[in-house]
Amino acid sequence: QFSVEFAPQDTWSSTSALAFDSLMLFVNPPYEVPSSATPISTGGAATPADLGPNQAYVFSAGSIYDWGADKVFKVHDDTEIYFEPGAHVRARFVQTEKKVDNVRIAGYGIIDVHHALEPDVVGVSDDA
Repeated sequence: QFSVEFAPQDTWSSTSALAFDSLMLFVNPPYEVPSSATPISTGGAATPADLGPNQAYVFSAGSIYDWGADKVFKVHDDTEIYFEPGAHVRARFVQTEKKVDNVRIAGYGIIDVHHALEPDVVGVSDDA
């Protein structure tokens, strides 16, 4: 689990800042969806799905992604997830079974979990 921490700018200029696991958030950075990104389908079942490793995915502009129940995306190393403007995604994004590195989530869509959550299944829908 990560939390959002606010620290003085000089904290990040030292090498000690590189010695711990971190979640870095950059507000409104420029981004471009790679042409090779795989579009995520709005259909299908609310079963867990793997994203990655070494892949890019995109939730399309103006689409509502609602599987009618708790949808879990398991994110793996070196994965990029993009939300085009107006994409509304009702799902959870988790790391399971192992620590993941180099995950990028960018865009101007919405992530919303409004369904009643089922009990977590270890290695499938739990947050490691």
